[in-house]
Amino acid sequence: MKKYRKEVLIVRRRYNVIIFIIAIALVIGAIVLLVNNTIKGNDKDGKNTENSTNNLNNINTEYEQNIENIVNPYTEKQEDGQIENNSPEIKEEKRFKDIDTVAEYNQMKVLNAMQKNNTAEMHLHGSTGYGYDDEGRDNLERIYADIFHTEDALVRPQIACGTHALNVALAGNLRPGDELLSPVGKPYDTMDEVIGIRENSSSLKAFGVKYEQIDLINDDFDYQKIKERVEKAIKMQRERYANMDILYNSELTPKLIERYCKLDNVGNKIMEKAFINYGLTARTYTRILKVARTIADLEGNMKITAKNIAEAIQYRFVN
Repeated sequence: MKKYRKEVLIVRRRYNVIIFIIAIALVIGAIVLLVNNTIKGNDKDGKNTENSTNNLNNINTEYEQNIENIVNPYTEKQEDGQIENNSPEIKEEKRFKDIDTVAEYNQMKVLNAMQKNNTAEMHLHGSTGYGYDDEGRDNLERIYADIFHTEDALVRPQIACGTHALNVALAGNLRPGDELLSPVGKPYDTMDEVIGIRENSSSLKAFGVKYEQIDLINDDFDYQKIKERVEKAIKMQRERYANMDILYNSELTPKLIERYCKLDNVGNKIMEKAFINYGLTARTYTRILKVARTIADLEGNMKITAKNIAEAIQYRFVN
């Protein structure tokens, strides 16, 4: 009886060892399978990203190739002695295809901008209303800037319409004494009170901003009048340097800069601040003065004003 029990115990131990080995094998197999799936998933994600980029490039190429047709889809093209079939059905089908191409291209631009700026669920939360460290709004404005290829963007629900947006931009950049020139004739009617064409106590005109327009001729620029404005500034320069070896402000020497580019106290303070804040060099200093001199000439001023200096400094940092 004891011998029988001993044999049963041995069999049970062997059985338990076999079960243990099988369990370990199953665990190892599960780990290997999980690792393989992870690697395949990463490869798939990489391929998806690559495919997304390739799709955008392909769409971009197709968009550029079809842009002429998108603008004017009804233009007949003659290739190899054959004229395209411009039946109403063909034109309609082609027009809708062009619209789909533009829509898909723009959709890819938006998706890429969102991916670039790591748009996540956190950016969809409501705003505090204060505007400080509002990451959701900041992220949205970065997306807009990338989509429209601008340095920055201002996206606000408070901006009610296009006229409101233009008013914000003009009032934020123009200062008293500046001149707003429209080389395309009179703007649309809603801008009249913004500019001051129609009297308004809150207009740019009331703020001290001058306005001038050059009307179009046959839906094209009046190049003659634009040329006259530029030639007026050139004439001032040639008269100023009549008895010298130079013709234009760009040729001013250091001694002539001291003579013709004198600044008032306000202008000097602006330049001093620019040197401190932007680390300007002596070479940059002379370039800014030459640009400011030209700006003053375009305005018909003999003296360089603080406004001219500020504008010239601004142009220096526009890329």
